[in-house]
Amino acid sequence: MIGRVLMFCVPVVACVPGCPTGADAPEPDPPLVSCADPVVPAATFSSLALVVPAALSLPPGFLDRLRGLVATVTADDAAFATVSAVGDDPDTLYLVLSEQADAVPAHGFVHAQTADNVVEIRAVRPFDLMYGAYAFLEKLGLRYFHPLEVQFVHATDRSVLHIPDDVDETRESPFAERGLHLHLLHPTEYYTAWFEPSPQNLEVAHRVIDWAVMTGTNLIQHYHLALADWSTLRPHLDAIIDYAHAHGVRMGFVGQLYDDGQGLQQQYAFVRDADEWEAELTASLDEVTASDFDVVEFAFGEFFAVDVYRLREMLNFAVDRLDPLGVQVGAQNHIGNYEDLYTEIDGEPIYFYHVPGTADERLVQTVHTVYFYDLYRDWAMYEHESFAMQRDYILQELPERPVKYFPESAYWVSADIDVPIFFSEFIRSRHNDISGLYRDITAAGLPVLDGHVLYSSGHEWNYWMIDYLTARMLFFPEAQLSTFVDHIATSYPGCEDEYAELFTEYMDLSTDYLFDQRLTGYVLGEDAHDDIGYVAGYETHPHPVPFGVLRNDYDQAARDAYRTDVVDALAHAVDDFTPLRQRVRALCEAAPPSSQTACLEFRDAVDVLTLRLRFAALLYGGVLDVIEGQDSGDAKILEAEALLDEVQDVVLARSEHYRFPLDELVEPRANLTRYPFGLLRQAHNLCLWWRPLEKARIFLDKGDDPSPFEVTLTCQD
Repeated sequence: MIGRVLMFCVPVVACVPGCPTGADAPEPDPPLVSCADPVVPAATFSSLALVVPAALSLPPGFLDRLRGLVATVTADDAAFATVSAVGDDPDTLYLVLSEQADAVPAHGFVHAQTADNVVEIRAVRPFDLMYGAYAFLEKLGLRYFHPLEVQFVHATDRSVLHIPDDVDETRESPFAERGLHLHLLHPTEYYTAWFEPSPQNLEVAHRVIDWAVMTGTNLIQHYHLALADWSTLRPHLDAIIDYAHAHGVRMGFVGQLYDDGQGLQQQYAFVRDADEWEAELTASLDEVTASDFDVVEFAFGEFFAVDVYRLREMLNFAVDRLDPLGVQVGAQNHIGNYEDLYTEIDGEPIYFYHVPGTADERLVQTVHTVYFYDLYRDWAMYEHESFAMQRDYILQELPERPVKYFPESAYWVSADIDVPIFFSEFIRSRHNDISGLYRDITAAGLPVLDGHVLYSSGHEWNYWMIDYLTARMLFFPEAQLSTFVDHIATSYPGCEDEYAELFTEYMDLSTDYLFDQRLTGYVLGEDAHDDIGYVAGYETHPHPVPFGVLRNDYDQAARDAYRTDVVDALAHAVDDFTPLRQRVRALCEAAPPSSQTACLEFRDAVDVLTLRLRFAALLYGGVLDVIEGQDSGDAKILEAEALLDEVQDVVLARSEHYRFPLDELVEPRANLTRYPFGLLRQAHNLCLWWRPLEKARIFLDKGDDPSPFEVTLTCQD
């Protein structure tokens, strides 16, 4: 597109009389971004030997991965060996694994340099030793950003094996369990790895588990699907579980406790006939625990409730049955908001999703929040004013029973990655919660949280960053948010300060306009289900003011306020994001080759959000102009539509860098979820851009908002 070409082109013109030359010529504009030459540490050693005591058993998968990573930083496939004791070769760096029960963190590791060429890794258990070994290589320039993509951030083809000056470290997490929930009710890129058995897909699952160890994540759980055939799937799942257990990673199974057929998705249900609940629950628990899951967790969905006494009875039954087997049982405390959820039990008022708190004290409370909202700020999903009630519930229950926290890193359904918009607000919210809970729990002298489990729904379009940084935050709960931005910035050698400044600006502008000024509803998408739910009284996510309300219900004063608070604010956001967009493009031109993968993904995210803000300003401003009889309205709507060509260019260019096969992500495909397409289909075809345009056209034709069934684009096929 012309705009993109001009952004970095210097116009060439012929000099005519009067044109300044020589000393009279103006100084050229300084570059938008100027990076220093990357500092590449000199190699001190030619090889790395992992010292594994005879009594310590490590899985072959870990040793294979470590060998490959050492080859990455040395450009030498023969630079890695395992030995049983430190040798006398001064050219070898010895990394000693020391399993110790005392004087080390309960959950974490110690790095200690004990000689010129020896670093000792001390930990209580093999998992933390493996995590500590990966963390040492991270200090040499590796970044474990994505399960399928380890980046080496020093632009060099020679070894950087050395002992960093800051090698000595004690890293400890107050969270005994640090989990990743693969939300496979959505057709994420990991759906095939879990639900389509094959050697290739099993290898992807192994890579996910390896990545968990690399990031200090010690639990992986998945939401199971009702249509999965246990007879064919179980050997595959058992192989995943065995690999995870060999690496010290626990495995969890999530299903809906009760579903009478009203469930929104194809989720596994333990009970479907309330009258036969005991027999069905027994059979389901036996079915699930025939595989060696460590955790069984019950979900309830966000829109349907059942009898509270029967719910409690089911939960107690499950705990009594599974606890003797060593299987942890949990209940997800969801966060819906409609009248039936405000009920009572034992003569006391109670919120339905807090009923599990009245059950057996062995039952883990897994307290959920959704989207990029946190426990501390005003604003929340499902028309809640905030999620403070969930924070209060956590603090209330901690003295009585085990509690985990269960936030999200992507919502997916028409709200973020499938638009596609990278909402950095998820990073800020996850930091707010981790640091805030740690602070509040410590100050109150309460028992620590039993765990933090992150709901994950896709890793493309920079969403890997949220999962990666959240895992890191769990080891540094007192660190400032800037610490984690600075950590990502180290993957831009020579451009660290420039990246940190630009990414911080992206976050701050996003918080200002999308969160504080409440403009999120004007940039995310709305599919047919969102519209149907809204009409039925179930708001799924922030909703823009409907066109019909703007025309038929707002008086002039209200429309003037709308123009100021929405249309003009969106335009101001475009004005602020546009120069950032230019500078990020300059960063990617200046950054070293090793930074290009991450930088181009960030560049594309800034492009799309800037274009989406402009699209929204034109579309909603154009409709408002038409309502008020201004001639400019139609032209603005046409200009909004014209932007889609540029958006499509960005999306198509990004799709060439997806980590999984394109057809799996963007094409219609049969699968066991209720979504017969890949995770990024709507992002690829821009359905969530075309649909608001169609709704605007119908509105302008009929003078009122279309019903959900009048809009031909559903974004669900």
